[in-house]
Amino acid sequence: MNTSWSPGDFFFCSSALLCILDAQGTIIKVNPAWEQQLNVVSTDLEKSHFLNWVHPDDLSNSRQILQQLITQHHPITLANRWRDCAGHYHWLNWQINVISQNVQFYAVATDITPQKHAEKLLRDTEERFELAVQGSNHGLWDWNLITNEIYLSPRWKNILGYEDHEISNHLDEWCRFVHPDDFTQMWFTIEAYLDRQMSRYESTYRMRHKNGEYRWILARAAALWDPHQQPYRMVGTYVDITQRKKTEQALQENETLLSAIFEVTRVGLCITDEQGLFIRVNPAYCQLFHYQPEELIGQPFTMVLDTIHHQPALRMHQEFLNGNPKIEGSGEWTLRSKTGEYKKVGFTMALIIRPNGQRLRVTTVTDVTKQKQDAEERHRLFNLSLDMQSIIGFDLQFKEINLAWERTLGWTKAELLRRSPMDFVHKDDYENSRKTVQKLALGETVCGFENRYLCKNGSYKWLSWNVYPLVDQETMYIVTRDITERKLAEEEIHRQREFIRLVVDSVPNLIFIKDYFGNFIFANQALATLLGTTVDALINRLPIEQSHPLEQMEKLYSKREQEVIQLRKELILEESCYDLQGELHHFQITKKPFIQANGSTLVLSVGTDITARKQQEEALRLTAAIFESTADGILVTDLHNRIIQVNPAFTKITGYLPEEVHGKTTHSLSSGRHDHHFYTQMWNSIRQTGHWQGEIWNRKKTGEVYVAWLSISAITNDKQQIEQYVAILTDISRLQEDMENIRYLANYDSLTQLPNRLLFQDNLLQTQIWAHQHNQLFALLFVDLDGFKPVNDQLGHATGDQLLQEVAKRLRHCVRETDTVARLGGDEFTIILKNIRKSQDAGRVAADIVHCLQQPFSVGGHQVLISASIGITVYPRDSKEIDLLLKYADHAMYQAKEAGKGQFCFYHQSHS
Repeated sequence: MNTSWSPGDFFFCSSALLCILDAQGTIIKVNPAWEQQLNVVSTDLEKSHFLNWVHPDDLSNSRQILQQLITQHHPITLANRWRDCAGHYHWLNWQINVISQNVQFYAVATDITPQKHAEKLLRDTEERFELAVQGSNHGLWDWNLITNEIYLSPRWKNILGYEDHEISNHLDEWCRFVHPDDFTQMWFTIEAYLDRQMSRYESTYRMRHKNGEYRWILARAAALWDPHQQPYRMVGTYVDITQRKKTEQALQENETLLSAIFEVTRVGLCITDEQGLFIRVNPAYCQLFHYQPEELIGQPFTMVLDTIHHQPALRMHQEFLNGNPKIEGSGEWTLRSKTGEYKKVGFTMALIIRPNGQRLRVTTVTDVTKQKQDAEERHRLFNLSLDMQSIIGFDLQFKEINLAWERTLGWTKAELLRRSPMDFVHKDDYENSRKTVQKLALGETVCGFENRYLCKNGSYKWLSWNVYPLVDQETMYIVTRDITERKLAEEEIHRQREFIRLVVDSVPNLIFIKDYFGNFIFANQALATLLGTTVDALINRLPIEQSHPLEQMEKLYSKREQEVIQLRKELILEESCYDLQGELHHFQITKKPFIQANGSTLVLSVGTDITARKQQEEALRLTAAIFESTADGILVTDLHNRIIQVNPAFTKITGYLPEEVHGKTTHSLSSGRHDHHFYTQMWNSIRQTGHWQGEIWNRKKTGEVYVAWLSISAITNDKQQIEQYVAILTDISRLQEDMENIRYLANYDSLTQLPNRLLFQDNLLQTQIWAHQHNQLFALLFVDLDGFKPVNDQLGHATGDQLLQEVAKRLRHCVRETDTVARLGGDEFTIILKNIRKSQDAGRVAADIVHCLQQPFSVGGHQVLISASIGITVYPRDSKEIDLLLKYADHAMYQAKEAGKGQFCFYHQSHS
């Protein structure tokens, strides 16, 4: 057996569709798979051009790609439809490579027809789904239960009146539109479905529309579950069923209404089935024939007829149900009640066919005898009534009038019947009367219509018309009353109201009347102007164009009115509000109960603007508050310099009580230090300028002389005449003491009372100047405490502060009075030893300090041991600059710490 293998064997044995193309795209050779899979004969393919087999719709694209292969010799991939010998097309996916040895192309084709069919089926399915959703006008939502992401379709948003961009695709957005009363049930239904407590999800609830209304929504959905039976996706639709809900509600209301009408109407009603049996009767029917409902239900309707009429009545019943047009649907019967009494009744019949085809007869019966009696009574009342009564046809002609017309207008009955009622209407009322007649012709009832009507003597009277159309008779029954006196009274009232309106609008006071609910019944122009609106807008509660807190004003004027209404007593109060310009107004408002004829109580309010008075009172109050509370002494004198009034600060400064100086001249306060010339200049300045100020020495009640800053001003009246003098007295001796205290606080440490860094720097500079001028030495010691931080941390800051105070005391005892001990901060101290003869003098002082601070301290109930490290510099040996002296002393102090602490160290240049 020959076991060698060649590429040709693969070409012929491969199940793939293989072929070879030449440089022009002609098929040179194909393998047997073409005939096996596509039923294509190799002899048909070979020597034919590749494009001859391509579907016409794919030909252009295939030609372009094949041309690229031929010209560029780069491998290509394409998909097209390929025709077999039977004329059927198959989707093939091509991979064509170049055979470099001889410019030919090796093509491999894969049949992807099933894949293309599946893609088309999926695409068709998606398109059908999209068209179905669009055609059904449903809103679509898709909820990812894992991430809580949700997709809301544009139609879903349109149902609620929004464009797609106006609602974001978030679960919270969906939830916020659900009606608060429906939210819990809506969410409970979703959870029940996802917990498999329901086989299908369907829910109805209300959602808020963009216009603020709520729409009824029918939501249907289905969920997808993973292999662990956990839901991971839920897709559903929304349908607006608001109209259906309204229809259902209307049908329910109609059914309820019809049932209520059936039960409460005073007309006898009964319903009989095809056998002529009662299936329903109303109370009026039972009352008419003295039966109970249970005595009639299920019995034949002929039980209210004499026996002789049973068979004819049953035949009539069947023919009526069969639609015989000869059977009259209305007429009169003689029926017999349970007591045997015969009654003449009028009847009407109607046929009802139920959806199941069952035919029912609805019959109404009324006692005709009573109607005739009523008609006779109406005729009698018609003629004897004091009111003008008439019957007018739709053709606008009198049919009948009573005698009251002649008495009221002076026309005879014959004169009125010959003419149209419109002939007597005043010309100014004619058009309005004509429009009213048009409404009457449509069957509308008109009550209280008024117009002027011509009398026989040429005058006009005001008439009020109550018109009741009788459409079936094409007539109108009319009751007319003479309201001339009322109209004259109303005109007089109107004139009086106009006069009152003129008066109340001309006064600046706020005048208004409000009812129990806080509504304006009356308001004048002053109130409307304050609110930035019109009187009409206030009374009729119209929208106010100006930007003004009307709600605030309504509350302002309503909060005490309930008390006035309930107690029916007058109330006076003060209220404040801002006008449109933002200015504050104060009003004194008097509220009085106004009891109407029907017993209800209104509130009459009159407000007086007291803004100017309030401002004056506030100014006086502020002046009095300043007078009483100011720290400066104030005294007021008359023209003779006698004291009229003093404030508490004057007493505090001078020691004099008000009653001790009242009526006395200011000379009693003089210290005697100023001569006559001083006072003459002072009063000359007051008379010329109305003012004087300056320093003055006065005497207190104790005899103590103090210096004060005195300001005197003249007080004039509206004629610029001096009436009084006011003097403001400031004790500036206290100011000098305060300055000393401030100076001390600025230069001394508040804890140890030692000079602080600021004063130390000043003393160091002064010492340097002194030493330079006198060619003397001085030493600078930088002292840092060893072991202070553990004491401060363990025993507390209070104990640490006491320790620093004790250290300061010991340091002062270790030096001379001419030397300076200062605290720079924390546990750092500095010492200036002035006028030393040699450096060793500073060393002895430092040794004493080290020894002194090593002794135990008793602070806060504890025995404390610390030490000190001291650095020493000497002027001018170490430096002539004080900044360097301080720096070198600090450096020497650290040298002492490094040497073991509890010792001192002189600065040496070699240590730098």
